[in-house]
Amino acid sequence: MFLALAGIALILAFPPTFDIRAGTIVAVAIVAGFLVFVERSQTAAGSTVAPLTAIMTACAVTFGPWALVIGFVAAVTIQVHRLRTREITSAFAPFLIACQAGAATISTYAMLATWATVQDLIIRWPLATGLISFVGVIAVGFAWQTSFNLMVAFEHKIAGSSFPVLALVRPGLVASLYAYMLVAMFNFGGIFAAALFYVVVAQFNLIEQTLGTSIRLLKLDRAQDQATALARDLSHLLDAENVEFGSEVQNIAQMIARKVGMSRREVTMVGLAAELHEIGKCRLAVRLRTNAGLNQGELAQYLTYPRLGAVMIRSTDALLPREIGDWIEFHREHFDGTGGPRGLHGNGIPMASRIIAIARQYVAMLTGYDGVEMTSKETALARLAAGGGALYDSELVELLEQRLGLVGAKNSGVLRVNAEDASVEGVGAEDAGIERVHEVADAG
Repeated sequence: MFLALAGIALILAFPPTFDIRAGTIVAVAIVAGFLVFVERSQTAAGSTVAPLTAIMTACAVTFGPWALVIGFVAAVTIQVHRLRTREITSAFAPFLIACQAGAATISTYAMLATWATVQDLIIRWPLATGLISFVGVIAVGFAWQTSFNLMVAFEHKIAGSSFPVLALVRPGLVASLYAYMLVAMFNFGGIFAAALFYVVVAQFNLIEQTLGTSIRLLKLDRAQDQATALARDLSHLLDAENVEFGSEVQNIAQMIARKVGMSRREVTMVGLAAELHEIGKCRLAVRLRTNAGLNQGELAQYLTYPRLGAVMIRSTDALLPREIGDWIEFHREHFDGTGGPRGLHGNGIPMASRIIAIARQYVAMLTGYDGVEMTSKETALARLAAGGGALYDSELVELLEQRLGLVGAKNSGVLRVNAEDASVEGVGAEDAGIERVHEVADAG
């Protein structure tokens, strides 16, 4: 009831002054009747956002405070339709009408205040009347939709659900442009010209098609978010250690991706692939989810997890980007072509897969994950550097070193470990450590 009380408070604090000329009253009655008998607003956002926003915007610009009456009629019409279709009960209907009428009142006052500002600007700069009016009508439309959506979003937040306010910007823009055309037709030929224009445009379904596309895109975005959340939940079927490991790999992978200069979206996608790069282990027997103590046959099964994970991601390619599956499948490829599953080498391995390979091995060596010997940060970086050109992309390893601020230490000889541990004391010892690096990589 807060919305209803807030609407009443606004009316009492700022009493509306209605234009009671006969022509205005008749026009308002026609619009109200149009809403009730022709539009018959539905409850779904996909069928009301653009038409109702357009009508309310045009009414606020053309009829001023009479838009309060139109808003109340729209609120009653929507809830009566819901009552007829049994979406709500008769006992609950008055409460919903009061709330929606209150929200419409608040949004209408936002429109009236916006249009008053526009009129002041027109008085100051009369030579720019056309441009100011155009921008002003758009602003009025957004004032209605933004205020209304924020109230709905607040209601959803209280209920513990989400409401995509920003995703409705595109329908709001379409509706505001539509409102501008309605206002222009009203000024040109009166209410009957505006009504005829509305009906004719509606016959071509231009607004509905545009809005429908926006709503479908919105649903796809939400479905992608839900699919991502589901994939993350599936990864939790693994041991807690695996989940924590994936999260750490994600952090390092995103660090490298940002250093490479990837866009924010690319960094996010690389992070998602890194977080889920072991999701294929969900399809392995529990005893095969770690390579500790496995024989050769079991190890071969264990090493199929990248392929299994890729299949899982690709099976949802309508929801998750298909390339994430590729990145997961190829994260165990070696830079020199000796890895698997396809023996890709060099730049033939996707950049994201090369990043995940480095991030995975680095975190594994720091944590002792999956049978890899636990080492210090300096030793881990030295071993990655030793595998540069063989297992890993040397340039990406160097970027990781730069990000961690250890390039200077490496060049000054601080990173000194035994060659038999896959590290180097100088450039000349690299070849001696490559074989051991391959063994460490295969173990992890």
